[in-house]
Amino acid sequence: MKPSDEITTGSDIETLRRTADLAHRLWAIKISARAALGLVWVIEGLAPKILFVSPGEIELVRASGLYWQTPERTLAMIGVAEIIAGLWVLSGLWERAAVLTVSIAMCGLVAVVVGTDARMLVNPLGGISKNLCLLACAIVVWRLAPVAPRASRAREQSIQG
Repeated sequence: MKPSDEITTGSDIETLRRTADLAHRLWAIKISARAALGLVWVIEGLAPKILFVSPGEIELVRASGLYWQTPERTLAMIGVAEIIAGLWVLSGLWERAAVLTVSIAMCGLVAVVVGTDARMLVNPLGGISKNLCLLACAIVVWRLAPVAPRASRAREQSIQG
């Protein structure tokens, strides 16, 4: 009898079922983290930088001295860039590159904000502390991207299981 002729046992099937279940769970965790990260970037780009611009945001850009033409225009361009970055993360294309890019950008923005106004570290709205959660989401996506299946494979495995 050749190895390929072996009969699959019940325990082999159970192991395959558990493996498929684990793969599906890892995929769901990765997608949840990626969705949270991407949605925050879209919302942060749209709401405070384009739709509901606050004088504080404009003053922060003005105080940094890092603006092109006007602080308002620069803030709007940052908002558009954040929306694009969020949509890229949400798309799932080049997952690791997307989360690395937004993480580096976030750290850069935090450095500029804190360098401009150190009081932002204790802002009661938690803008800076929220970024720690976003970094945690980025790390989850980074770590799971190579091992969690793509959506079609996760669904396929869970149906077969």
